[in-house]
Amino acid sequence: MRELPVEQVLGQFDAFYRARYRSVVALVYALTGSRWVAEDMAQEAFLRVHRDWNRVKEMAAPEAWVRRVAVNLAMSRFRRLKAETTARLRLSTSAPELPHPAAEYDEFWREVRRLPARQSQAIV
Repeated sequence: MRELPVEQVLGQFDAFYRARYRSVVALVYALTGSRWVAEDMAQEAFLRVHRDWNRVKEMAAPEAWVRRVAVNLAMSRFRRLKAETTARLRLSTSAPELPHPAAEYDEFWREVRRLPARQSQAIV
């Protein structure tokens, strides 16, 4: 396979991008419910297509490949959000109520004062 001139490769990618971008955004929007996230993920999917354009353009269905990349990005986002949410819930429900440091400080020195003089001098 011979290499095409850069201008021709860019032109092919540009045409592919213009023809498919909206449908990829719509797909990701249907999965995420967020226009902003959909546009961001579509851009990332097309960036990955661009990086590998010489291989992707030879595929029987390059649009299927970019759509698969976009869906994978959305699924990764769902997994990441689920893990973050689970971690936050665990932290918020399992963290014991910690006493204020001043209370521990006061209690420590109260106990030191109760020690015999020699022992309290060793601490002070």
